[in-house]
Amino acid sequence: MAKEKKIGVNFFLNERLKPSVIDGQERYPVYVRITFDRKNHQTYFPLRYFDGNLSKDEYKRFVILRQNPEINSQLENYEAKVSKIIRAEYIRFNGYVSLRKFSERMLYYETPLLDVLEKNVKNDLVSKLNEQLNQEEMQQINNEYFSLWDVYSVVNDSFQDAFKKVISQHDLQISLKSYVYLSGYLGKLDSKPDEFVKVLEWLEDLPIKFKNFLLKHSPIDSEDKKQQLGFFRNESKDSPVRKLLSYLDIQKTDISLIIKSIDEDLIFK
Repeated sequence: MAKEKKIGVNFFLNERLKPSVIDGQERYPVYVRITFDRKNHQTYFPLRYFDGNLSKDEYKRFVILRQNPEINSQLENYEAKVSKIIRAEYIRFNGYVSLRKFSERMLYYETPLLDVLEKNVKNDLVSKLNEQLNQEEMQQINNEYFSLWDVYSVVNDSFQDAFKKVISQHDLQISLKSYVYLSGYLGKLDSKPDEFVKVLEWLEDLPIKFKNFLLKHSPIDSEDKKQQLGFFRNESKDSPVRKLLSYLDIQKTDISLIIKSIDEDLIFK
């Protein structure tokens, strides 16, 4: 068995930068250097303490000796998150991990998964509708501020013929199925609980769990089955969620395409 490659997370006081001076004491920002597989990434560490900077004495006590529980928790959480992301990327991308833009990826992986997916699916739908509707009609669809359900409600109420044309396009069907059924699977069709599923969870084992769920229950091709699986969640028959779901049945042949569609939407650009 190959030896597991070491992940390095090393914090340091960046004394190359101009210090802030408080009560005659020089204070510097804390930075972090991440190393893996002969690659490295250096970035600012957003320390939640006082002015975000440390004196040399504080750095020794809080970072080297770990004597402040609150700061120590911040450091440990950051170290754990870096390790989790690199290990997940290493597995997912067949042993290749780039540290380029790693700080941006860390923030991205903390984004709610469904928010990212909804934005991409909504843009896909609006782009297809733009080919069917004129400029005046498109002005009714505020793509910047509307949710996917808002866009669909306007289309369903006013432009059903256009929607029927765009929904006949297989790639858009798959894109919509990906979002709607993953939303239902996560129990988030019509509400946003306190705990969001993050993009990082898709990078880990969520695709396998979601795929197995679809394989177990497909075809999902009747209102009774959708209701039984919880996809309507007490929605009224006039709700945009339920109306959109009525168009979207799932067969086993869709499943690999659904997983691939989500993958392509969620890969960090």
